[in-house]
Amino acid sequence: MRFSFLNPPDIEGRLYMKELGRCGRLSAAGELWPQTGLASLAAVARQSGASVQLLDAMALRWTPSQTAQCIRAFQPDVLFVHVSTPTFNSDRDFCAELIREVPNAVLVVVGSHGSALGAEMLKDFPADYVLVGEGEQPIRQLAESATNCLMPVGHFRGSARADTQDVSTLPTGLRWLDSEGGALSSGDTGFLLNLDELPFPARDLLPNNRYRMPFFGRESFATLISSRGCPYGCSFCRAGVSWGKRVRTRSVPNVIEELRHLSEQHHIRNVVFMTDSFTFDRQWVLDLCEAMDRDVPGLRWICNSRVDAVDEEILAAMKKAGCLLISYGLESGSQSILDSCRKGISLDDSRRAIHLTRRAGILAFGYFILGLPEETWETVRQTIDFALDVEPDYALFHIATPFPGTRLFDEAVEKGLLLNQDWDLCDEETAGILRTVALSAEDLAKARRIAMREFYLRPKVIARELTRTASVGSIVSRTEAAARMLLNWAGKKHPCKGLTR
Repeated sequence: MRFSFLNPPDIEGRLYMKELGRCGRLSAAGELWPQTGLASLAAVARQSGASVQLLDAMALRWTPSQTAQCIRAFQPDVLFVHVSTPTFNSDRDFCAELIREVPNAVLVVVGSHGSALGAEMLKDFPADYVLVGEGEQPIRQLAESATNCLMPVGHFRGSARADTQDVSTLPTGLRWLDSEGGALSSGDTGFLLNLDELPFPARDLLPNNRYRMPFFGRESFATLISSRGCPYGCSFCRAGVSWGKRVRTRSVPNVIEELRHLSEQHHIRNVVFMTDSFTFDRQWVLDLCEAMDRDVPGLRWICNSRVDAVDEEILAAMKKAGCLLISYGLESGSQSILDSCRKGISLDDSRRAIHLTRRAGILAFGYFILGLPEETWETVRQTIDFALDVEPDYALFHIATPFPGTRLFDEAVEKGLLLNQDWDLCDEETAGILRTVALSAEDLAKARRIAMREFYLRPKVIARELTRTASVGSIVSRTEAAARMLLNWAGKKHPCKGLTR
């Protein structure tokens, strides 16, 4: 069996974070993220005996023709394409051409967009199947089978073979359409309970030297998935769609082994932990930090956390183990909005977490959302003032985005707040798909520009940032990031369709 795993090319000149368990986000500061989720699927396929090709065409800056030529030369039996919500239209157009270049390959969509929509997305996308949820177990089943049991059944092929597909021979987790457009399923896969069973991602197949983010200067970095699942019910997040609500955490020795592998085999010592709450299990964090400090000294790393899941002891341990920055979802300066979106935190929780983080010598990054259904100009002002008062080291003000599979999407449809379903606009850095009861899409775009400008264009913030540039590489990377963000605020690089900037 020959499997290709593909992160499609960046046709429109935009860079996205596209991880399997996440929705995709425009890279406002020019960072380029590793495709660790795809690499994990590729590793399982290779371990199970398949010949594997892994292409991150976005990172390689390949054209569609270059990408298609490489895949055609490999001649895969199955082509797994990662599709995210904001790149749906671009990915669709590319795959429509690709399927003509490699007509014998069965095309399977992977990622959170497909997991949320299932077979429904195939009515508008040139693929044969959608793989829903975690993909490692179905891909292992497929790779270990004697022959390829997948038939090219996509309706765009003009074939009625979908009705003759033998479901009993298929791995679980697949969705496809019959000849009448009805949804078919091979059942649900469930979630892998022991993540230590998985091989490390096939990073040897990724262009690791391409991945950059401003906090690591000119050095490359890797993402590491230390746990899966999120038990929280935030209305705007679909973390549970791909990985479920039950938190499954890898053992400390297993994580340490991967960190060593990153350092020794790939010479990477900058890591972003891709988990929805790194500090969910307090004792696990303390044990991991002790092991990192002892066994992988010199590591530099970043993570996410909830503001109600840190304390002085944890932060001190994280700092000692090399933690540079913690990202927190502060979301809003209005308690009523925090309550309505089921965030489960208080404003005082946020104040305390940012204060303790900065006191521990760790940079604090605060994420805010403007445009949740109850948003007004008054609550926008409260959020901006709260950000200025709490003063994380960095802040990013997103525009609320109703991704398919979230309660926010359902609520927006129910209340008539969803302006359209143009997936090009379904991006947290832009506006155009959602309004609130009180504010238009144009108002939300304006609110974001005001918030970013008021937070960053303060003399003390500029002076503070200049003191943190410890090297020429750091100066250059942060200057480039700042320039990209300024263009983004001004709407010059990524203008919203149909909106006056």
